[in-house]
Amino acid sequence: MSERCILEVLHSLDYGGAEVLAVRLAQRFSIKYPVAIALIDGRGPLEKHLDTQRIRTCVIGRTPGLDWGCVFRLRRMLMERMPAVIIAHQYTPFFYCSVARSLVKHFPIIYVEHGRFYPDHKKLRRFLFNRFLLRKNDVIVAVGHAVKRALVENEGFPARRVSVIYNGVDSRRFDSCFAKRNDYRRLLGAMPDDVIVTHVARFDPLKDHLTAVKAMQDLRNSAIKLVLVGDGPTRTEVEAIVRDMKLGDSVQVLGYREDIPEILMASDIFLLTSLNEGIPVTIIEAMMAGLPVVATEVGGVSEIVVNGETGLLVPPGNPDAIAKALRQLATDVDLRIRLGRAGRQRAEILFSEDRMFAEYDAIVSRFITPNAQ
Repeated sequence: MSERCILEVLHSLDYGGAEVLAVRLAQRFSIKYPVAIALIDGRGPLEKHLDTQRIRTCVIGRTPGLDWGCVFRLRRMLMERMPAVIIAHQYTPFFYCSVARSLVKHFPIIYVEHGRFYPDHKKLRRFLFNRFLLRKNDVIVAVGHAVKRALVENEGFPARRVSVIYNGVDSRRFDSCFAKRNDYRRLLGAMPDDVIVTHVARFDPLKDHLTAVKAMQDLRNSAIKLVLVGDGPTRTEVEAIVRDMKLGDSVQVLGYREDIPEILMASDIFLLTSLNEGIPVTIIEAMMAGLPVVATEVGGVSEIVVNGETGLLVPPGNPDAIAKALRQLATDVDLRIRLGRAGRQRAEILFSEDRMFAEYDAIVSRFITPNAQ
């Protein structure tokens, strides 16, 4: 056991599911252990949620391609900080940490895989190389069983070395938001009979916002209104498409927001149109808010949403199926209420933040002594 720090390594602190989870782990771990965060690409808006007196952050910096300078800078930081354990979020941070630690003293790594790219294919060279990156004391965590299958089948990691820990959300964040529902519906410009469908995701090709917008073509004369929350590289393109389709009365883009619980509590349905996913935190948040979910049946989504019980699952890239599911829920208030309540119950049991943190803490405690500050 050691009294050294936990070092979390991730791409950046831009808004995203992996980044949000990393910040929540840092916040909760910092109560018991010294914590530091290393960012291999850059900072981001989530950094302001960290107590900088307890959680130190630094930027390693990385250039495109295999950046050996990043390896050596990370190696130098490891020698300075001497972490008891590294938590590497996603494959690239895991790769750089593994190479950097091979040049110095051994540091155990907890590699957390949050999701997969689309399409997700096996790369033979990486499949074989990954066996050499993994050390005896390392731990691999997949956020869902679909992610675990991809790590085994496409990355070559032994199944016995991969544990599954579902993402979790703090339900208490939503309990006080319902009182603000009417205020937020006015903020969203909703009329009393409008059915607000909220889509929360980074604007990225993987999230396939275009399919959500196309679905609204069939719903433009209905009471259904789509709210897109998030930011990212495809936002400008999506906004242009909304204008070109003359859907301004049916679709609004809010951009990056930090009041997600309040927006969800003002909504009636949650939508996610991704081409691939791990265990998306946004769906769990929607279920905690008591919303029925319409989502594409990809990756680990079906591990969260039970079709017909907590939401409706549709094929990816199919705007007609999405429009049909949204229309069904919009016209059946009793169905919305039933699916939403069942979703909240399921989320509280399987996807609570307390349960998630306890499972990560059980792994971390193998390497570091609590209350070591």
